[in-house]
This record gives sequence, C-alpha cells and structure tokens, in this order.
Amino acid sequence: MNIVIIGTAGNVDNNLVGMLSREKLNVTKPDKSEAALQHCSSRFDILPVTGSGTSVTDLLLAGVDKADLVVAATDVDEVNIVASGTSPAFWKSLTLY
Repeated sequence: MNIVIIGTAGNVDNNLVGMLSREKLNVTKPDKSEAALQHCSSRFDILPVTGSGTSVTDLLLAGVDKADLVVAATDVDEVNIVASGTSPAFWKSLTLY
C-alpha cells in the first residue's frame, strides 16, 4: 500500500509515519523542511520528498497520483484543506482529513 503523509513533523504525523512504516507499508513524506525530513527518515523507513503539500508539482513528486491513501496532518488548517481537497479531485486516492 502506498501512503503519502503531508505533515509538519509534529506528533500526529510522526506517530502515524512510525506506525505505518513498522507495518512495512510504503510511506512517502513530503515536507518543506529538509531538517525535519532528515530527522524523520533517520527514525523510520520512509521516502522523504522536499516540497509543499499545497504544490501540485511537489505532490506529484511525492507520488500522490499512485497513492492508495493521502493524509494531511499539518498544523495549518488551510494547508490540510488544500492538500486533502485537491488530491481526490486530480487523483483517485482515499483522503482523510
């Protein structure tokens, strides 16, 4: 299962990334912060992608078009709405928000 988790390296998305990566699922984590991605990828088996959760180009680089599940768990409501709202409109992915 391919999962994209859009977050800000906080407790919610890190806990979710940890749980899903331990289940040996394919987890991709786009984030604007390379330091946060490096920290997360050093702890979990994920594919880190530097980019914004509101950029269609960055979401495509993260594999949203191939994702079975997209989770938007940032600390900014507007980013969550845009990221989760645009994902099913362009791609046939299940989106939780």
